[in-house]
Amino acid sequence: PYFATFIAIWSSLFLEFWKRKEKTIAMKWGTVNYEVDEQDRPQFEGDDDVSPIDGSPMKYFPRTKFASRLCQSTMIISVLIFIVLGVIAGIFAMRIIFNNSSNAQLSKNSGIIASLVNAVQIQVLNFLYGSVATALNDYENHRTDTEYEDALIAKTFVFQFVNSLSSLFYIAFIKPYMIPLDSCKVSCMAELQTGLGTIFLTRLATGGILKIAIPYVSQQYRIKTETEGVDKEDLTEVETQFLQQDYDMVLGTFQDFADLVIQFAYATMFISAFPLATVMALVSNYVGLRIDAWKLCQLCRRPEPRTCEDIGTWFTILEIVSISAVVTNSALVAFTGTFTLDYTWADRTWVFIGMNAGILLTKFIVAVSIPDVPLEVEIQLKRQAYIYDKIVSNIPDEEYEIPKPNSINSQQFSIIITDDDPL
Repeated sequence: PYFATFIAIWSSLFLEFWKRKEKTIAMKWGTVNYEVDEQDRPQFEGDDDVSPIDGSPMKYFPRTKFASRLCQSTMIISVLIFIVLGVIAGIFAMRIIFNNSSNAQLSKNSGIIASLVNAVQIQVLNFLYGSVATALNDYENHRTDTEYEDALIAKTFVFQFVNSLSSLFYIAFIKPYMIPLDSCKVSCMAELQTGLGTIFLTRLATGGILKIAIPYVSQQYRIKTETEGVDKEDLTEVETQFLQQDYDMVLGTFQDFADLVIQFAYATMFISAFPLATVMALVSNYVGLRIDAWKLCQLCRRPEPRTCEDIGTWFTILEIVSISAVVTNSALVAFTGTFTLDYTWADRTWVFIGMNAGILLTKFIVAVSIPDVPLEVEIQLKRQAYIYDKIVSNIPDEEYEIPKPNSINSQQFSIIITDDDPL
């Protein structure tokens, strides 16, 4: 419980200082309030109309039509989530069959086999769902890039959250009470450790394959087919860049954000069962950073710069995960782990409530105590707004009353320059 409390407070500090850093960078790059004046996406479709605000030309897409498309997308995503739950249920049914098998070796390793299959299933379904989510998002016809990305983030996270964490929730909170049907061999906390460790290692391995091997082979094949009969030494820099992959400005960093958010959930929501997840997350992040850097520099064309004010809905999701981690770790300590093994159910419930209340109160105090915007950034933003009002908006200067000198600096001083002054 102590390390889980530390991680919960750390996550609050991480998010608060992230906001401060975000505001600082937005101020330096001049992207504060960028989303207010954001332009329409080129892919946005609508009827030609006139703005009721300033009379300028605009495209109009009926809200009723948008709501209808949004409902259709929600229904499709709900069906896919139920399919995922069915697949996960099938994996655990397979584990029960293997566990009761007459083959001693198969029965002994049933937990590891199920964890490995679950880890592979998570990566495969997340990869397949990415195309479906993008197609549904395109169908909904969002006006701006920010709205498009926020909608895609919501679709992706809901699916990946269910797909990536359902099995862990089952092991942590359902399996301990299914003793006749699917009991934990050693302990459910140990099985949870095995599942988390397997998922981390599988993500690390498949990440290298999906981000390096497949794009590299694809690029080499394209170069071979399009430069047949041509000496590669004679290619110019422009031709070489053209043969590389195009870096998608919307989806390029999207999957990286999705992977990091899910990893944040792994490293915080079940930390009381698997403290080593923090170290594995650090190693995974470093390896992923080097892989992304190599891919961006060696396999992709030079990306086109894009403007944004913040990370959008991703930050809200990080906050939701941070709060959910308090609840899950409190439940692990109170109902699943050995810390309250000799307690009654009433005492365990009070431990759960007390741990939740204490940690959430501490997180609230941390969030309130740390300003979202650093003082120097706030002063600079006000200074920029003042200069904008004077130069662009032509707001006249106000007449300030000059304060009378106080007793300390009431003496008048003057500077006298003579020929005798040294240079």
